[in-house]
Amino acid sequence: MSTSAWDEMKRVREDEYFVKEENKSKQALHDILEGIEKRHKQTEEKFKSFTKGNNPITGAPLFKAQVAGHYVLDCPADDMLLVSQATMLSLIEALQNDDKKAIGAWKAFLQNQSNSE
Repeated sequence: MSTSAWDEMKRVREDEYFVKEENKSKQALHDILEGIEKRHKQTEEKFKSFTKGNNPITGAPLFKAQVAGHYVLDCPADDMLLVSQATMLSLIEALQNDDKKAIGAWKAFLQNQSNSE
């Protein structure tokens, strides 16, 4: 086998190795993202199925509310809201995109909560 053929075979094997490692990394990243999506869906389902309960910190009553299409857990006694990560990301996107409808819904909800105390 000539030197150039040997070098070519070595280069092909190295390329195969790096492609294999890259595919492993892609699969690992895919698995991580899939796990995150699964947790987000589970959290949203828990928020949707929640009817009433108590604040895990203070024991005050929690109530489910819907704001701009997202569920939140409201604890008026403690002036506290529990929101999922997806809900918070949606709110941030609404602010970044100047979504007046979503921002207005959040503002109205929060003002209503302040007035009800």
